[in-house]
Amino acid sequence: MVDGRYQHTRANEIGVIRSMGRKETTKLLSDMLITDVLSGKYWANEVTFFYGDDGTIRIDFMKFEPINQTVSGIEKGVFTAYEVKSCLADYRSKNRQEHPAS
Repeated sequence: MVDGRYQHTRANEIGVIRSMGRKETTKLLSDMLITDVLSGKYWANEVTFFYGDDGTIRIDFMKFEPINQTVSGIEKGVFTAYEVKSCLADYRSKNRQEHPAS
């Protein structure tokens, strides 16, 4: 269960987001993702992969979670990709990439 302080802080941040520009909003959302989702995990930002003739794919953030710390657990770990979109125009942009499902 989320405590009241967390909800209050998030409500304030959402109010601030409405008055920010696109660049500042993206920075805030990225910082929130790092703090709330990626903290304490293995992660990287601006990850580029799938080099080749079909073009490359760039992901804003990628997280890796091993099942456990054994060799087998690391080999069976899960990668999760995150794209930060600060507005609907970012989502609809021609630069938006369709990423293959895992």
